[in-house]
Amino acid sequence: FVAAPTYDSDEGGHLGLFGSIPVDGYYVTYCAGGMSSCFTSGQDILNFSTSSNIVGGSSSVICGFYISHSGAYSYWKNCYDGDNEQRMRYFVRYTFDADDDGIPAEDDCDDFDPLVLDDCDGDDVVTSEDCDDEDASVGADCDGDGLLPEEDCDDTNDSLGSDFGDCDGDGVLAEVDCDDTDYDVGTTGTSGSSSECAGTDCLSILENGYSTGDGYYWIAPYDLEPFEVYCDMTTDGGGWVLFGDIDSAYDNFSGSVPVGTQFLGVVGEPGYSLDLNELNQVQEASFDVMIQYGGADVKAEIVNGYTKPDGTFFVPPTQQDFAYYGLLGSSDVDGLYLSYCATVGSCSGYDYLNFSLSSGLPSSANVSCGFYSYYGSWKYCPGADSEQRMRYFIRY
Repeated sequence: FVAAPTYDSDEGGHLGLFGSIPVDGYYVTYCAGGMSSCFTSGQDILNFSTSSNIVGGSSSVICGFYISHSGAYSYWKNCYDGDNEQRMRYFVRYTFDADDDGIPAEDDCDDFDPLVLDDCDGDDVVTSEDCDDEDASVGADCDGDGLLPEEDCDDTNDSLGSDFGDCDGDGVLAEVDCDDTDYDVGTTGTSGSSSECAGTDCLSILENGYSTGDGYYWIAPYDLEPFEVYCDMTTDGGGWVLFGDIDSAYDNFSGSVPVGTQFLGVVGEPGYSLDLNELNQVQEASFDVMIQYGGADVKAEIVNGYTKPDGTFFVPPTQQDFAYYGLLGSSDVDGLYLSYCATVGSCSGYDYLNFSLSSGLPSSANVSCGFYSYYGSWKYCPGADSEQRMRYFIRY
């Protein structure tokens, strides 16, 4: 690197880099004399003098540095006639950019490749763009929320936590956005894959294309808290919610054990149950019921019902005969009856939905084995056929 001499007759640039500085007897020059002497020998590129005036050439530098342009001479100039107390120290301060990438060496952590800027922690993020450039194992976190930019969809607000990205721009955070690929879709995703993405029922999950076959899904009907259910997605078009599964070989499910307190076990194993009171709150005027009993599927459609103020579903007087004899009447499967109220005298608004394995239409007092919704429990099943099993589904 060579700084070329300057020449400006108005500014006197040829007299030195600084001209006459306010320290008597000290001059810094490229060429002490006129321009004609600057390159006479091609040597006096940078001279420093302690003479009392501007020196006139390399030969007149009485004491100081004398640097040869050709490199042949680089030494202290003999200080004849100089004060032996005089001392001169020469310092230089400069910016060195070895790879010519525009970053000084002292600030450039990878100053070897002109095509690559500085990366001080080795995380492949240049310092100018690396917001936490202290740990080579961690990339840049530009908003201080603990999430790297490549994973942070709204990396502009440090008050948001690491899980609060809106990756599809729909204004819904990814944490609660069940379909975070479509900015037109918010938190109403119905995949049923988690409590955050609960569907309203098994049928809606199926109709929205989220079914993965028979199995467990999350639903949240009518703004209720999400809960997990078993969905039959194949029988008769699918979309059935399993409400209960009872094996009459087990007689330890009595009214003292409310439905919903049993463990959520394997379908077909005794103890699988959900709160029957949820069924009483079905708000559709029409819904389907399916009973799987003895290998047969018995289905019926409940019509013209409505939800009472207390949240229970009610069949109006115009449907009383139908309700009295049961929703299915005497089914083709012996011993299975489904009724709202088994007898006229028991239709007091309590036993809205009973299921029986008895040999005749039961009253609320003599449901021998099945669901009894008023108490929200399994009805005690003494002495029942060990081969009997009943599964109850609803689709709405």
